[in-house]
This record gives sequence, structure tokens and C-alpha cells, in this order.
Amino acid sequence: SMSESIVVETFGPEHFADAIDVWREAGMAHEENLEQRLNELLKGNPGLSVAARIDGGFVGAVLASYNGFTGYIFRLAVAPLKRRAGVGRALMREAEQRLAAAGATKVMLVCEEELLRYCERQG
Repeated sequence: SMSESIVVETFGPEHFADAIDVWREAGMAHEENLEQRLNELLKGNPGLSVAARIDGGFVGAVLASYNGFTGYIFRLAVAPLKRRAGVGRALMREAEQRLAAAGATKVMLVCEEELLRYCERQG
């Protein structure tokens, strides 16, 4: 229900296993060495990727990066039971705010799976 409060926090190694499970289920995590790749992403883009919890349990994550010009949001993952509960929206809003705070003047959504809904809405 919408009354469940969604807590959004910085994505870190403690979220990797849960996020990878959700991505795999959505057909998105085919890369080798995924944890190593995630560590590289976080090292180069600290504090931009975010995760969500409800009642302490992992319900979603989205990755973000910034190259000094454009911000990128990709790989949105929301646990199947929590879709439509506002989790994706909360993650997207927080990632967009963090990218803007980092200086991104433009944000690109990498349109895959769960992000397709947002891409269609943005036009």
C-alpha cells in the first residue's frame, strides 16, 4: 500500500546481492564480474546511485553516473512485489536530484526494462 514508507539511501556494497537478484530476474544482469563493475561505478560516481527499503527490506535500486556534463540513470530494479508502490518513482526522483546537485545540466535515461515506463513518459 502507499502507506508503507519508502526509505531511499545511497546504494552500496551491502545492496549488491539483492540488486543483482532483481536485475537477473528482469533479464538485466548478464555481465561477468558484476560486483567488481558496481564497485568501479561507485568509486567513480560516489553518492549518485540509490537503493530503497521498506520496513528495512531491500525493494529496489537505480544506478547513476555523471561525466562532468551529462548525468545517466540506468538499471532501475524494483522487487516484483513492490512494483506500482511508488518505489521506482522515489528512486528516480532521488537519483535526478543527486545528479542535479552534482552539476549535471542534462539527465539521460538509459531505456531498459523497468525504465521503459519512465522513458515513454518523458517522451
